[in-house]
Amino acid sequence: DHYRKVLRIVARFRLSLHAAAGPKGTLLHFAVARDLFYSARALLRAGAPANSTTSDFGETPLHCVRSVPMAQLL
Repeated sequence: DHYRKVLRIVARFRLSLHAAAGPKGTLLHFAVARDLFYSARALLRAGAPANSTTSDFGETPLHCVRSVPMAQLL
């Protein structure tokens, strides 16, 4: 399922669920901003912090939401 695929990618590339993936935020910021619902859900289930902030503007993933289902997920 999608959860396992996301975890394999995270493990394979030794990515951190907590560290910023760049100035735009964490992996969760990336998934939410692109409305990748199942990826965001998998990251949250794996322990990604929903309240992490970006280094640029201090935005949480909720600031990046583009759809109601994603907002409800967070």
